[in-house]
Amino acid sequence: MAEKQFNLNSHDEKQFDNIVNKGLIEGGIHLNAMKNFGKSRLMFAICAKLQPMENVRCLSFDGSEAWLWGYNKIPVFNIYESDVQLLTDIKTTQDVERYQFTNWQLIKLALDTYKDILFRLKTRKPSKRGFAIRQIILYLDSIQRAQREKNTNHEPSQRIAYFCDELNDVFTQKAHKD
Repeated sequence: MAEKQFNLNSHDEKQFDNIVNKGLIEGGIHLNAMKNFGKSRLMFAICAKLQPMENVRCLSFDGSEAWLWGYNKIPVFNIYESDVQLLTDIKTTQDVERYQFTNWQLIKLALDTYKDILFRLKTRKPSKRGFAIRQIILYLDSIQRAQREKNTNHEPSQRIAYFCDELNDVFTQKAHKD
């Protein structure tokens, strides 16, 4: 199977715009490459392209500090260990549903206040980081579904671009600096 060749030395802004717009409309862009290949920088560029658009929200989840130091054009909300608590002891993978945010109203206020936001996942447990990402996305998905029901074209009034950087840090036992 022949692969499509791209000239990595030419920076075609129109091609970049087309890829970003297509990803936004058709369900996303997935980046996967080895360390130091520019994945985070590319996500910063995509976010910078989308942020000025009024009908697009940029939400970033970062298990490291890449977005905090590399892309400072976005409000930050830290999620700490104490922000996600168990209702009961977890014994199985299904028990992850027993987590809850201790500050859910504050998170919703941040989402209502800021169009774009970076969620820094500062908890040490992968299950808590995964829960946080899932709950925030499910909440925004429910808002988009309600928007689709109200519109005759069944499109949401706002699109959401999710940026999940350093997922290896989000879903592994790596200790975070507090």
